[in-house]
Amino acid sequence: MRKKKNSQPAYQKLSRRCGSLATYHQIWCGADHLLLIHEAGCVEEYKRFYFQDIQALVVVRSMSFYFWTAVLPLLMLLLLTIPAFATPGSFLEWFSSSLYWIAGFFGIIWLIHLLQGPTCKCWIQTGINREPLPMFKRIRQSNRFWKKIELKLIAAQGNFSQDEMNRIGETETPK
Repeated sequence: MRKKKNSQPAYQKLSRRCGSLATYHQIWCGADHLLLIHEAGCVEEYKRFYFQDIQALVVVRSMSFYFWTAVLPLLMLLLLTIPAFATPGSFLEWFSSSLYWIAGFFGIIWLIHLLQGPTCKCWIQTGINREPLPMFKRIRQSNRFWKKIELKLIAAQGNFSQDEMNRIGETETPK
């Protein structure tokens, strides 16, 4: 990473590198813009979002948190009740001790899921596009991201009071 003359880093990392097996995403903060990096194999794609052009950071709760909060305990319960139906000398009786370990593994995953908090989908809205931010999958992560860029957005765009926002919202007609 290049350093400026006053030894300040040119970019500040705002997210960890996250993704799947073949693609990765990361977001960095420059002096007047955000830099979104999408890496797929040997190809990197860079997108800049200048603070003056950002209209909104949209965060929407997703239902996957509630789905996995319900499914994982049901799966654990199923795994714990299967050994009750095992007959002596059967394969199921031999395998039942392993089912307890598997149920415990799902229990640990369930606790980690609960501790990480609600899931979400996040994206940046500008005047011409809406770009997903796949590196923010939890509400807590997106709130931390917002706190890091909020002051830079206010510096670039100015601060709106609640009265100004209400007045603007009342004057615009619904389409």
